[in-house]
Amino acid sequence: MGDGDKSPPTPQHHPPPPAAHHHPKIPDPKHAGGDHHHHDDSDRDDDTQLHRQRHHHAAIAKGVAIFLLLLGLAALITWLVYRPELPQFTVSAVSIYALNVTTATVPPLLSASLQVTVLLRNPNKRVSIHYDRLSARVTYRDHPITPATPLPPLRQRTRSLVSAAPTLGAQAVPVAAEVASGLAADEAFGVLGLRVVVAGTVRWKAGAIKTSRKRMTAACDVVVGYRGGAPGQVPMLSAPRCRVDV
Repeated sequence: MGDGDKSPPTPQHHPPPPAAHHHPKIPDPKHAGGDHHHHDDSDRDDDTQLHRQRHHHAAIAKGVAIFLLLLGLAALITWLVYRPELPQFTVSAVSIYALNVTTATVPPLLSASLQVTVLLRNPNKRVSIHYDRLSARVTYRDHPITPATPLPPLRQRTRSLVSAAPTLGAQAVPVAAEVASGLAADEAFGVLGLRVVVAGTVRWKAGAIKTSRKRMTAACDVVVGYRGGAPGQVPMLSAPRCRVDV
């Protein structure tokens, strides 16, 4: 090349500007984990409320248990102080107005009409006795020969004796053949064994305290002299034996 030729100018390379340094943003410790603390506070409040509810329920259960314990203790003390005894029953008189057996039917029919005088004694010093839903019937060899007859309710004071003289029967009842034959044989012999049954509910009352109703059955076995004939009171050949079950 000649001197006249000029070389193209060499481009100048400038170094790039230094890169800007980005520093990571440090979270403010006052705000760091703000949501986490919010959840912790909410959970803590729920736990506190649940603990209070459990404590409240436990206190109620404890109070109910103490009340029932005191109530049972009071009932036990009352029972030990008053010691209610069972009523005592006996039969003082029996009248037979009819005792007829019809064997023409199967089974035989028995038509009986009797009046029994029952004495009830309350042996308790401080406790009265209340009888409800009472009924009376007569059986022979464990077979009823009269239907159950309702009796009025009775309130018996302490250390008292009351009597009831219901008329039972007058309605034919079916009986087994052995009952009909046995009754005819005993009547011919002149000795008749009967059982007077009084059933119902009983409860004891001492002041304002009443017991719950209990099912009661009183059974009195009597032996009377009977050969038929004129209706009326029949002699009792032995002292009645009575048993009271509650």
